[in-house]
Amino acid sequence: MTQRRGWIWLFAGIVMALIAGLLTFRTINEVSNGAESERSDSAPTIPVLVAVQNIPSRQLIDQSMVQIQRVPVLLAPEGHMQSTEDVLFKMSNVPIVAGEIMLRQRLTDPTDPESPVLYQISDNEVLISVPASAMLGQIGMLAVGDHIDIAYTVSYDFNVANEEEETTNAQPATTFLSLQNLEVMGLLRKQPPADDTTALLGPDAVLLAVTPQDALVLKHLIDIGAPMDIFLRAPGNEALSPVIPVDAQYLVDRFQLQIDTGQGLVTTEAFSRTNPLDIAAEITSAVEQINAATQAPLNNTDGQ
Repeated sequence: MTQRRGWIWLFAGIVMALIAGLLTFRTINEVSNGAESERSDSAPTIPVLVAVQNIPSRQLIDQSMVQIQRVPVLLAPEGHMQSTEDVLFKMSNVPIVAGEIMLRQRLTDPTDPESPVLYQISDNEVLISVPASAMLGQIGMLAVGDHIDIAYTVSYDFNVANEEEETTNAQPATTFLSLQNLEVMGLLRKQPPADDTTALLGPDAVLLAVTPQDALVLKHLIDIGAPMDIFLRAPGNEALSPVIPVDAQYLVDRFQLQIDTGQGLVTTEAFSRTNPLDIAAEITSAVEQINAATQAPLNNTDGQ
């Protein structure tokens, strides 16, 4: 009986020891977890913008695509953004995955004149590059956001068939404004500048946003090798100017140049022209007067 009672006390002692050990482990675990939670709650945090959806490249960002979350300071990468105003109407340079922290270096302001390329163009426009061979482009006077006019000088050869033979006549060179008030959307270089000296040089090409029809006009003029020049407009000047194409005859008329035809000097009077047809009419009248003056002595001689 005494031996049986001893076994009972031994078993009870073992059970009590196990219970005490379990309680001690649980208490230590709770204290440890509480300390870690307290340390985590006391760690400094900052608000950051996080993408709530996948954002493709070259996508304008709106408020519904991001949200603000707080993260520990040590987990916030360099260039993080903290306000929705920082990303509104910005454009993503690369695809952004949902849950990713928004970074400044991955966004572009399409309206920033310092941006390499302005990506905002109308639905009915296309982006075209034209050579920056004009003097303004070569000396680095152009900047993104400038408004320019493009002038070309062209001359065409055409064949005239007559009874004897086919002859080729050259049309006098004519200078005209092909397009007006174009905004410089970007400046491109084939290679980045190697140093500060080459950085002062102009770009190799100018990016313009034009309608598809105007793009074909520029392409044709570029393809035939027509000399091109760029006129830089004053800031805020977006008016379209009515201009008349300039050729040799226009210069004769405007500046009253005297031309030696072998039969005397001919001068056309200066007058205001708003229609090229008026110019042609005046030139025709002047030629008829010359012909009449030269034929009059011959008629008098025949009559005698």
